[in-house]
Amino acid sequence: MINIVVEQKVEITPHLLRLTMAGKGLAEFPADAKGGYIKLLFNTGKTSKPEMRTYTIRYIDRQNCTMEVDFVVHGDEGLASSWAQSCEIGSELEIRGPGPSKPLNQQADWYLLVGDLSSLPAISVNLEQLRQDAIGYVFILVDDESDIQAIDAPKGIKIDWLVINKKTKNRAELVMQAVAIKAWLEGECAVWLAGEFEMVKALKKYLRDDRQIKKQNAYYSSYWKQGLTEPDHKKEKQSL
Repeated sequence: MINIVVEQKVEITPHLLRLTMAGKGLAEFPADAKGGYIKLLFNTGKTSKPEMRTYTIRYIDRQNCTMEVDFVVHGDEGLASSWAQSCEIGSELEIRGPGPSKPLNQQADWYLLVGDLSSLPAISVNLEQLRQDAIGYVFILVDDESDIQAIDAPKGIKIDWLVINKKTKNRAELVMQAVAIKAWLEGECAVWLAGEFEMVKALKKYLRDDRQIKKQNAYYSSYWKQGLTEPDHKKEKQSL
């Protein structure tokens, strides 16, 4: 375990909060830790062990022992989200990790990335690591136009922001439709898909069955499910 201290809080959008954290143990993280994940440990008193929440490393500076982590915030929902909003400069926390990142196949002819605010940090890291002549599509689902933000990506990557309120019942289907109507490019496609469970489930089936995406060129991961805590979601995602 590594002890970290909150050094800075920056509101990226009304629903995305970036925390800069510092800790000597970060110097031991591998060079490719950016885009990997860490486990945040919370002692809630409800169980004998700390409750863990998983988050992406948006940026890391091993020399200065700091890293940046983005938190989706919606009022007081969620253990980690609530902590991120209420913590102060100097607040301490224990973490575990890092786990490995899930990079795209750099040899693919083109790329398709789909996600939401929860997976935007990992999407952003992947886009920053693509070759400059890369082409493809990115679809990012958000609740509100205020969450649209600048993203660093190769010029050939077209980014579509899908503004669909989370209360919309057929949200996953609407995302799939937006992806399906895009012109399918020539050559081998590498897919990176992560975010809300129902969205990932619907798109995975479409991309696997209709588009015949090869297993070695695809990464699918459910980060969360509406109404479920992370422990319950962990069980549910095994059905994907």
